[in-house]
Amino acid sequence: KFFVRGGIAGILPLLDDAEIFDIGYGIKGDVGYRIVSVGNSLVSIGLGTGLFLDQASAKKGVVYPYNFMSIPLFLNAEYRLNMGRLFLSARLAAGGTLNMFVYTGTAPTAETTVISINPAIFPGVSVGYRVTEKIGFSLFSDWSMTFFKTYPYTAVNAGIAVELNL
Repeated sequence: KFFVRGGIAGILPLLDDAEIFDIGYGIKGDVGYRIVSVGNSLVSIGLGTGLFLDQASAKKGVVYPYNFMSIPLFLNAEYRLNMGRLFLSARLAAGGTLNMFVYTGTAPTAETTVISINPAIFPGVSVGYRVTEKIGFSLFSDWSMTFFKTYPYTAVNAGIAVELNL
């Protein structure tokens, strides 16, 4: 009933009032336990983490270009519908992120490196294929929202994952 899932993702932050545009990348993974199995559906709970990196570039006069690293730690719940070897899943994860901004130009503070810990949520969906009972692949898309003091940082994270059922 335990599973381990790991994947790689591309990140597209959504534009906010600052009109920052950047594209990033990352790895993510989680370990879970399937708590209920009813017919073709499964409900799981788990823990997850990852490492996400991106680099902002100015759009319409943004004066604070930066490199950004985020390490999330979250609890998640997932509902999965199996259709033969294919499966669809929806999940909701919540937790916190350790974030580090390294400003490459003029910083909004006197510091060029800012570290923060912030709450975050990560709803997402995936579609996948079980190669065997123990191994599967999936395409996933998560929407993440990290709550900073002044504004939420939102992004679409999409990628491919490998799942091992133990």
